[in-house]
Amino acid sequence: TLIGLVIQRIRSEFSRREQEKQAQDEILDRERGFHALVEAAPDGILIVDCQHRIALVNRQLEEMFGYTRQELIGQPCHALLPNCPTDIHAFFTSPDQQRLASSVELFGLRKDGSSLPVSINLSPLTMANERAVIAMLHDISGRIRAEKALRQSEQQLSRVMGNIPGMVYRCENDQNWTM
Repeated sequence: TLIGLVIQRIRSEFSRREQEKQAQDEILDRERGFHALVEAAPDGILIVDCQHRIALVNRQLEEMFGYTRQELIGQPCHALLPNCPTDIHAFFTSPDQQRLASSVELFGLRKDGSSLPVSINLSPLTMANERAVIAMLHDISGRIRAEKALRQSEQQLSRVMGNIPGMVYRCENDQNWTM
């Protein structure tokens, strides 16, 4: 009957809308999970779109560089990495994108104009059916300070060790000499 067909059509429409709502809820849950993962990362995360513009940053990257995400979104990636030797453009044109995924050390540019030594890893990414690049940035300034301190310590030890023969000679041959 006609009323039965109308009721069936209404039920079908409600069912279809409920399925759409569930699908949208699942997408929102995945997006929330993705954003939670990005924010929980211990390193700075930067996503660059195919026009080389910053599409997403996390809190750690904001803290590393002193910018807010509102200041960074839409800016060219070279605003943070002005001397980046890694050609991000190659991620969008090169068939062998994986070769660029290795770690590169370079200097980023903080908001206050100071340099920040970072290790950067790049990987291709597809977001909203568009190609992008995800960059993981790790602040290596602590490691660089430790390496410098180690070199200075090694130089000091080398100077001391180099003077030992002279000190031994003076101790054996000059009774008035004190260390």
